[in-house]
Amino acid sequence: MGRTFYAQPELRRNASAISVAVITSIALLSIEGFVADRYRKTPQGREEQRKAKKEGALIYRHLHEQIMRPGVLGGLVGLGMCFFCCVFCIPS
Repeated sequence: MGRTFYAQPELRRNASAISVAVITSIALLSIEGFVADRYRKTPQGREEQRKAKKEGALIYRHLHEQIMRPGVLGGLVGLGMCFFCCVFCIPS
């Protein structure tokens, strides 16, 4: 859908094309959520959910240790600003 809207700019103003794209996206996301919920109720799904919670906690703990040290957050903000300036401010 995205490439079609990019390749054919006249579709960007076509209300029916936009409506179809929105409805299709909502339908796909709804179906995906339903299937994921059904899978989560199976034994394999519960095992994957347990692993994901464990990995998520480990990642959170590691990031918390690395970013919340004194002086690190200021450096990350500085790097973010540098990246922002390089990407958006400097003309190509």
